[in-house]
Amino acid sequence: AAFAATVAFAALGTLADFMPFPEIVAHYKAILATNPPEAIQRGIVHGFKFRMEADCKAVLKQLMASQHAEVAREAKDGFEFSSN
Repeated sequence: AAFAATVAFAALGTLADFMPFPEIVAHYKAILATNPPEAIQRGIVHGFKFRMEADCKAVLKQLMASQHAEVAREAKDGFEFSSN
């Protein structure tokens, strides 16, 4: 299970580098609608952490309310970085 979580985290964070922007936003939003586990949420945060687009910031803002403290903190850090 830990290995699968690590793979999911890495894969989701990397997808943002390879998929067209509108597709990755839609993909991440669809995943978030399923209330995914922490590793999946962290992967999404890392995919958008340093992006400045409003859609990315909206997803990060949503993840700031995550029930997982680490996800919420990383999303907040990414949101604040992208707002500067």
